Parts: sequence; structure tokens; C-alpha cells
Amino acid sequence: MKKKLLWIISILLVFLAIWGLTKFDLQQKRTVDGIDLSHHNTVTDWDKVNVKFIYAKATEGKSHKDSKYNSYRKNATKRGIPFGAYHFLSTNVSAKKQFQNFKNAVPKGSTTLIPMLDIEGKLSISNDNLHALVGGWIKECHDYYGVYPLLYFSPSHYKRLMGTPNFWKCQIWFGAIDSRWDIITFNTAKIVQFKMDKVDGISGRIDCNHLNGSLDDIKMN
Repeated sequence: MKKKLLWIISILLVFLAIWGLTKFDLQQKRTVDGIDLSHHNTVTDWDKVNVKFIYAKATEGKSHKDSKYNSYRKNATKRGIPFGAYHFLSTNVSAKKQFQNFKNAVPKGSTTLIPMLDIEGKLSISNDNLHALVGGWIKECHDYYGVYPLLYFSPSHYKRLMGTPNFWKCQIWFGAIDSRWDIITFNTAKIVQFKMDKVDGISGRIDCNHLNGSLDDIKMN
């Protein structure tokens, strides 16, 4: 009995060691492929910004528009940096009103990358209401732009969102700066926001993201 127990413990220790090494290896190989910006950030020299893509906050709720969005879009586009817009979800406003705000700020043809819906915070509504809200925004997005959006959320929200209509047709962007993430997280997300760091041409530390796969996967049709 003791031998069998020791054998099981040994196997578990080997598994944990392999998992830990693999996790460490993935962390070492991560590259900063893209950044996401909002009015909280300040670009000091656009000619020094060297990334594969940029997403910027365009809107929040039913009426808020980010004060720096248009400046970010114009400067990124001028330098040929693939650019996308995101909407910060509010849980107390209908999907239709929120998407109306977004499409007013982000006309068709004004971005090169598909829209992103930013889902974060406590999400203090029932799962059914959350699914209806997020699913509604996804539908509005697909009806207007002809594409399914990226969905940004932390790994802790994964289970809550899985029942959302058309969830599996969307690509995932994990906000994992403050979360433990592993091979499963790394491989199921199109983009992983994995750290805050300095980027040339931008003041302070900003959100840094790793892209899994090709940039073509998130381009507008």
C-alpha cells in the first residue's frame, strides 16, 4: 500500500514539474505583439511605436466616447499599424443602445481589425441576463459589420460566458495580467493580455498582448 502511494505521489510530482516547466517555457516565449490604449495612456512619439497591432477604446455604455480614440486611429492608420476599436460593456444598458453608441463612433471601413467587446468587472447580473446582453451585442455587431467580435474577459469569467448565444463563433482575448494562466489558456485564446510594461513611444507602463496565430484571423473582411 505504501509503495503504491509513493508511486502515485511520484507520478504527480513529475506531472507538476513538467507542467511548471512548460508554463515557464511559454512565458519565456511570449512576445509583445500588440497593445491596447484608452484615454488613460499617452503616446509621446508615434514614430517609435513598433507593434503589430493596436486596439483603442472607442466607447462605453450608451453614450460615452473615449476622448483619444480618433487621435489613436488617425495616427496608427497613418503609420500603417493595423488598428481596431473596442467597446467597454455596461451591465445596466441594453445591448442595442450600447452598440448604437459604438457604431456611431466606429463607422464601417474605419478600422482594419474586427471590433472587440470588453467584458470585465463584477458583472453583477444573472447569467441569463449576461448571456442576453453579450449575445445581443454580438448579434448587432455581426449584423452591421458582417463579422463576429473578439470577446475580452478574464479567465475567471469563462464559465459564466459559455452559454452566450454565438459565443463559440467569437475569438477570445484573455485579460490575464492578474490571473494564473497555463497551456489551456494560452492555446484557446487568440490574444493574451499578459503583462503591463514599457513600450517605446508611450509614457508609463501599458497593457501588452501576445497574438496566437495570424493577424489575418482578426482582420475585417
